Amino acid sequence: MDKDYLENLKFEAYHAFRGIDSLFAYLVVFIALIVGFLHIIFNDTSIFLYFPLPVLFTYIMNILLFILVIYIWRNTMAFDIEKLEAEFSLIKETSVFLIQMMVVYFMPITCVTFGFAFMNYDAVYNNHQLFQLIQFTLVLMLINILFLMPVNRNIFKWQNIVLALLFLGLYIYYYFSNNDFLHKMDEMGNFEVFTLYPKVVFLSFVISLRIGFNFFSMLEEFGYWDKKEREKYLEKQNKER
Repeated sequence: MDKDYLENLKFEAYHAFRGIDSLFAYLVVFIALIVGFLHIIFNDTSIFLYFPLPVLFTYIMNILLFILVIYIWRNTMAFDIEKLEAEFSLIKETSVFLIQMMVVYFMPITCVTFGFAFMNYDAVYNNHQLFQLIQFTLVLMLINILFLMPVNRNIFKWQNIVLALLFLGLYIYYYFSNNDFLHKMDEMGNFEVFTLYPKVVFLSFVISLRIGFNFFSMLEEFGYWDKKEREKYLEKQNKER
């Protein structure tokens, strides 16, 4: 196989992974925040004073993660392939993957956090509710990552099909067996804020498929993932060429 062709595949896979796919759906977050702030303005602006401190930290964390993804993307451009191969680090790229997943899964949390200001205004908020939401979301994220692993291997092998279905089933089961607290928070003040959460979680799941594909495709090009299948593919491509 032509060396330049292989290097080009690595280069393209690396840049695709280091892109800003995880930010594409953030328009939903911005719309949700704008609607939430307008809702406060049209009701009682004093509610702005009732944003709990941990909620504000959540916003700040989301902003920092957002900026970090853009920073990583901007510092990936025009990278020399030889330098890339010499400095490629599995630990570093896995860290970037986890950052992207955290950005994606902070979306549903951020979209509903203005609901906690309403709860605090009505004196029905406690920090445990926010921490429970964060914990619930992070567990979903971890199950999602486990689901992405067999999906991005050889999906035609029955073992990978079984694992993918198992983790998908676990994801659905965990969500529906542990989401009662969302309904309870809405019922406390008739907010209907937290009904937005499952819709954005579904969006996060869909975006994660793209992020996972980019990540494991890059690992495959660099010989860290599904190596046998990659060799078979390159051999087939070589015969065709």
